[in-house]
Amino acid sequence: MKLFMLVNDLSDYDEFFDIGWVHIYDCGPPQTNILAAADLPDHTPITLEETETLHHCAKTNLNVYVGFGHNNVNTSNLVLIATHTEESYQRTQHCLGVVWAENGSLDLASLLADNALPYLDQICFTTNGATVAGNILQYASSPPDDMAPAIYAINVVRLADAAILDRLWLVVNSSLTRTVFNACYEQNSANMNWVLTLPSPYSTIELNQEGQPVDPEPGAPNQWAGPTRVATFLHHDAAYEMRTANQGDHGHQAMYDAQGNLITSTIAAGTADRERPILFWGIPNWTNHRNVDVRPFIRALQLDGNPVLPNSQNVPRNLNRPCIYQGTHADQYIQCRPITPTGTIPRP
Repeated sequence: MKLFMLVNDLSDYDEFFDIGWVHIYDCGPPQTNILAAADLPDHTPITLEETETLHHCAKTNLNVYVGFGHNNVNTSNLVLIATHTEESYQRTQHCLGVVWAENGSLDLASLLADNALPYLDQICFTTNGATVAGNILQYASSPPDDMAPAIYAINVVRLADAAILDRLWLVVNSSLTRTVFNACYEQNSANMNWVLTLPSPYSTIELNQEGQPVDPEPGAPNQWAGPTRVATFLHHDAAYEMRTANQGDHGHQAMYDAQGNLITSTIAAGTADRERPILFWGIPNWTNHRNVDVRPFIRALQLDGNPVLPNSQNVPRNLNRPCIYQGTHADQYIQCRPITPTGTIPRP
C-alpha cells in the first residue's frame, strides 16, 4: 500500500505548497509455507528461512519441508530400476518393516521429522486412498501369513490442496517371519566352515559382440557352469549368473552386471548356497534350496521393510517389485551366505 500525504501550512503563506511525499509499504505478515520434503534431492525434511523483498520492505518467511524423519524410517540406499515403471515404486524413497501384534497400531505422526510436529493440523495421512483416522494406523485383526506381509502405501498429504509431501512403504510382517528368520540366523551363523570349500568366482566375464556372455571356464577344472542371462528382482539389477558345477552338497552363485563385472554388493549379488539346487548327475534339490537359501533371503528383505512379495509361495523365483533398501536383516543373511567367502579369481 502506498499513501500520499500533502502537508499544507497557511499561516505564513498565501498559497498551498507540497512539503513532501511519505511512502508507506505494507509487506504483510511473515508466511509459513508447508512444502514437500519429497521434492528435495535427498528427501531430508528441513526448515529454511527465506527473505522476501518487495520495494523497500522485507519479510522472512518459513519454508517447512515436511516428511518422514530419516532416523524414524529407512531411506532408499539402492539404485532404482528404471525399467520398473510402477509409479509408487519410482516415487517412494522410504520404507519401514514392523511385526504384527494383536490390537497393534502405529502412530504415523511419530515417524515424521520434528520440524513437522507444530503443523500437524495442516496435514493428514492416507493409505491406499483412504484417510487414516487420527493419524493412527490400526493393524488388521488377524496376522498376515509368513512371507505374505500386509503392505501399506502411506502418503503425507497437505490438507489445503491434497498435495503429497512424502511417501512411505509400511510392511507389517507376521511374527512367524521374524521367529523363523532369527532361528535360521542363529543356526547358520554358528557354523560357517562349509563356505571355505567353495570355488572362487571369476571377477569378470567377457561379453561377445552380440552381448552374449562367454564361458570363462569351458573346460577343466570344471568348477563352474557357463554364464546365463537373468532377470529377477531377487538379484535387483544383475544381468548374468554363474553357478558352480554339479559337485558336492554346497554351491556358489555369482552374479554379474551388464558390463560383465562381478557384483559384490548385497541384494544384487550372488551368494553361497548351503543347499545347491542341482545335485550329482542332475538330481534336483530345489525344495531344500528354496527352504534353506531362498526363503530366508525373502524374509530378510521383508523384515527390512521392502514392499516385496514372492511371485509364488511354493516356487519363489522373483519378486513383485524391486527392493529399495538394504538393511540389517539382509546383512545378517549375508553373514550366513557370504558373497565371496574364498575371494575371486581373474578371468583367464
